[in-house]
Amino acid sequence: MSDAQALIAAAAAGDRLAVQALVQRLYPVVRARVRVLQARRGRLRTLDTGDLIQQVFVCLLERGARQLAQWDPSRGATLEGYVGMVTEREVGNAAQRSATRERHEVMETVDGPAPQPSPEAQTVARADAHRLGAFLSTQLPPKGQVVFKCLYADGLDADETARVLGVTRQVVYNWQHRIRSLARDFVSPAPVM
Repeated sequence: MSDAQALIAAAAAGDRLAVQALVQRLYPVVRARVRVLQARRGRLRTLDTGDLIQQVFVCLLERGARQLAQWDPSRGATLEGYVGMVTEREVGNAAQRSATRERHEVMETVDGPAPQPSPEAQTVARADAHRLGAFLSTQLPPKGQVVFKCLYADGLDADETARVLGVTRQVVYNWQHRIRSLARDFVSPAPVM
């Protein structure tokens, strides 16, 4: 058993002096590797160097220094080289967690609860929708009314509407354009001259 392995075994057994000796030996390696990774990867620059170093040591020393105990000098890596590889993995994991957290925060912001309209506004909107529906039913021929019902009442998209009605998507798009044009006319009628 090498001196490094004996030190790891003592740290795993709970010897505080062994833990301190390991930290003193490995701290410069971990700090240097974290700084190099932060210099190479822009996303890592936003993460605190001290926090990253601490995360690496938590990984190395938790559960009776289990991660350090996995080091095997017969595989060719020095203890410092092994710790460097663990550091790269842990810093990469921290970067992924940070990116996931940022995406989640952005999604919460985007998908946050929408302000609910007042009951009065809901009543007015329903009345407007009813008047628009009545207007379109007088302006559209029967085929147009069916397309309107599929798209706006049933919530089908253009492909589904085309499939249900047995027409091409372009036919649906043409009706959709006509429906929207009529709706715009309803909302803001052309001035009478």
